[in-house]
Amino acid sequence: MFTPKLQDYLDQPAGFRFPAPHTHTSWSSEEIRIGTPNPDNHTWAHLYIETAVKYGPYERTVASYGVSEKPATHRVIHGKLPDKLNPTDHTAVCLAVLRAIELVPPNTNIKISTSSKHIRDTLTSKLMHYEDMNWVNHDVDAPLLRMLVARLRERPGLTTIKTYTPTSDRDLRERARDLAKRALLHPPEDSDGALSDLNDNMLVYGAKLVKLTQSQIYKVLLAQKAANTPTRPSTKTHLELASAACGERLGYMPSPKEIWKSIRSKNIAHKKIRAFLWRVMHNALPCGRVWPNDPHPERALCPTCQVRETPQHILLECPDNGQETVWNEARTTLERKGITLPVALDIGTILTCGLPAKRNATPGENRLFTVVIAEASWLIWARRCKWIMEDEGKPEKRVSAPEARNTWRKRINSTLTFELLASNEKKYKKKALDPTLVYDTWTGVVDSEEKLKISLSTHRNSGVLVGSDFDRGRPPGQPG
Repeated sequence: MFTPKLQDYLDQPAGFRFPAPHTHTSWSSEEIRIGTPNPDNHTWAHLYIETAVKYGPYERTVASYGVSEKPATHRVIHGKLPDKLNPTDHTAVCLAVLRAIELVPPNTNIKISTSSKHIRDTLTSKLMHYEDMNWVNHDVDAPLLRMLVARLRERPGLTTIKTYTPTSDRDLRERARDLAKRALLHPPEDSDGALSDLNDNMLVYGAKLVKLTQSQIYKVLLAQKAANTPTRPSTKTHLELASAACGERLGYMPSPKEIWKSIRSKNIAHKKIRAFLWRVMHNALPCGRVWPNDPHPERALCPTCQVRETPQHILLECPDNGQETVWNEARTTLERKGITLPVALDIGTILTCGLPAKRNATPGENRLFTVVIAEASWLIWARRCKWIMEDEGKPEKRVSAPEARNTWRKRINSTLTFELLASNEKKYKKKALDPTLVYDTWTGVVDSEEKLKISLSTHRNSGVLVGSDFDRGRPPGQPG
């Protein structure tokens, strides 16, 4: 059951919250008005909520909601999410609850049924936790959640929230599902009016200072800074390229939030590679720029191509930094697992390596895709830096194909060895990698499945290797 849970707001320490609310009206000293339930009211309305999400390879993901009522009324409650809201099932459920309680008479008791345990817990058992954190850790947009909680607190009627059982009211759930699907064909709700028309004094802003740890305060400050910082044009361009690449590969265009989260994937083991991908997304690599009063503006150019160095040029175009050989090796490794890289590889595929490799891919396939693409892109960047900085871009020091091939094989086999060592649950306990997942990742791309099993059982590399031509002998006198 939803309860207002405002007892903690009555003492002075609980009043200190940050960041300060940006209200449109003067601050009121009046207490927040809470609806008082009438014990003699036995009128109940049952609301069944379903959502629909439409994915498309060449268009933005959209979401909608539908609500059916019991007893039935003449109201039709359904809609399509505004463009400014994150198009997910959880967001759609929250907006559906908000629209429903705005239409149902305030004194009527409501029983809400939904498939989302997460939203049920958000509005009941975990309400104070999320509200004290200013909704920073929640996947639904904070303005929507603030308004929803304020509306629920206004209602004199009781509000209960539960999740479906497999056999509960299938007809009403089917009707709600049909309404949600029909709403996908409608225009989205007005962005300006979707989260407005509520007295600011009814909204609870800011994180409760007395309840926060230093780590939580830091997260709140970061969230505030991110909300007030406009997206850089180059970042927006790379996000669009990344989304389009996923549209081709997976059949849907992920949201920017999903793309940013994928860069922090646990499958990218090294923090320096995550930081590198973050810099590529922001076009913030330390290259290709001409600073004011720079005495050496020619350093912004590629020594071979005489064009400005960009992530696209370094990772995919330059003929002298070994990128072509590295990508051929990476492509061969992935093909052994049934994963096909596009012939014309683009920067968007690199930036979304933390997302699935293909539709209906296994966890092992997804993990190998992430590891190979991330390691290959980092290796190309590292070899470029050595050539440009240590070797001063000399033509005779450029990265040859054999050098790039050998460096790649050393790198990918070092990654395999690291994962074999990190799968030792006895030594690393909860931090250890799942041995089954490690096996699923590397099976099919190593020279010996039997050696891989032995290596996992002993947590050390027993001679298992990753490469592209184990079954071919190396020509005499030529490097591998």
